[in-house]
Amino acid sequence: MASQSGHKQQANIVSNIPNRSAIPGVLVWPSSAESPISSTAKIRVPAVSWTDEMNEALLINFNRYLCEGLQADTGWKPTVWPDIVPILEVLNKSAGRLDQEKVNSKLMEWKKKYDTYRWLRDQSGFGWDSEQRLITAPDNVWNDVCRVSQVHQC
Repeated sequence: MASQSGHKQQANIVSNIPNRSAIPGVLVWPSSAESPISSTAKIRVPAVSWTDEMNEALLINFNRYLCEGLQADTGWKPTVWPDIVPILEVLNKSAGRLDQEKVNSKLMEWKKKYDTYRWLRDQSGFGWDSEQRLITAPDNVWNDVCRVSQVHQC
């Protein structure tokens, strides 16, 4: 704690020096709030932009893992992750890096979308357009579902 207040005092002293950039060897931050000394400073990690190719590879490989019996009661067996992450990383064109957590997050996103699809499918008035591959319903049915549903936001 004393060390932190010492850093704050040092930052305040440096911030009171006019033309701080003229002092050789002194790192200058525009304000003490932006100092890397702060324990609340967060490093922004670039997001992964999932492409159609990545989604397809994820689907094909997890289908293969399922057929090979690599799904356990509580999720996927540990041997799956060292296999799928490098496959997807080759296809990854974004600045974000892939890891098990990000791949699992994508799977959970798919599961949530599928659960929403199944819920809508079970509601009266909804249909399926196999040509466009879309859920269909008249506007009044969509409006009714949106009005009463708190779980599935419209």
